[in-house]
Amino acid sequence: MNELQHVFGAKEGATDRLLVSIDNKVHRFWTQAAIARSMERGAHSFELSLTDSLEATGLGGHSASARAVQPGMSVTVYVNDEPIIAGYIDDVNVSYSSKSHQLNVTGRSKIGDLIDCTTVGKQFQVGQTLAGIARQLCAPFGIEVSVADSAKDAANDVFKSDQMLDLGQSIWEFLEGLARLKAVLLVSDWSGNLQITRAGADLAEVALVLGENIQSASGHFSARGVFSEYTVTGQQMKTPSTNQDAKAITQNQAKVTAAGRYRPFALSADGPADVAACETRAKWQKNVNESRAKTMTYTVQGWRQTPNGTLWAPNALVSVQDPWMGWDGELLITETRLMLNEGGSTTEIHLLPKGAFDLKPVKGK
Repeated sequence: MNELQHVFGAKEGATDRLLVSIDNKVHRFWTQAAIARSMERGAHSFELSLTDSLEATGLGGHSASARAVQPGMSVTVYVNDEPIIAGYIDDVNVSYSSKSHQLNVTGRSKIGDLIDCTTVGKQFQVGQTLAGIARQLCAPFGIEVSVADSAKDAANDVFKSDQMLDLGQSIWEFLEGLARLKAVLLVSDWSGNLQITRAGADLAEVALVLGENIQSASGHFSARGVFSEYTVTGQQMKTPSTNQDAKAITQNQAKVTAAGRYRPFALSADGPADVAACETRAKWQKNVNESRAKTMTYTVQGWRQTPNGTLWAPNALVSVQDPWMGWDGELLITETRLMLNEGGSTTEIHLLPKGAFDLKPVKGK
């Protein structure tokens, strides 16, 4: 990319600069930006804003950027020369007055197409794997599928029953359901491709410490989603011993209990499931609910963990020392938001206990 010298949001003395290539052309003069990368929402997202006076543009109120930026265009966002998100523009909002014009652009990584799009349905016969099904569904969108070392066993473990993508069902919803059965995560990498993975084990280069690098913090602690027992019910075709049994269906159920007053929670498995798969799903739900009852968000200066270190990114552990919030230990980074405005660059770091995602795949699903 030969236009990387054109930067937006560059401030005097800044060490990191945010660059935005739209349909292979770099656009500058943006005044605000937010780049969100999440391990829970699938697609990464970006929001770019421009507010300029007509006198400053010298264009008589007709912004070249406003004409050139359209929904559906491809986008790659860089920090210096490091790409951090690739996808497409979803929405463009423009407005103006007699003194200024405003342009707001939002979009997501390529995984956004899997979230939005539905199909006429498809049946995947017994013996296929999560990785194989994902590659079949992602290929028409130009989305590649990779598997992290931590998830290889689960991603390549065959399903023991047919899996059905229903008419009108979101492709992402279907794949997420299969991933839950295998106790793995689906995330977007920087290029917008799909990665099958597990919760990260790498520790951030620096801790978040009250009174040192934490600019601000917030926490949410709730009992609304916490229950005393979690019951999952699933069905599977019974292995026929006679012609009369050919259409017999076995109903399976598993229950996981927790402390506290009586508060039951029951749900159906995502697709056909045996008892072991039901138990895995129940444990996953319990861990997710209890972990999401404790969420914390921290804001730090800049986008990097250390002055010359790596960018803050999701799916890594960070040590948190915050006695006021009542936490001293490691938490999992589930989302980061790289922010840029008139006040400079900051990062919002969203955290959950790792137990929300820490499960082993169960064989025999």
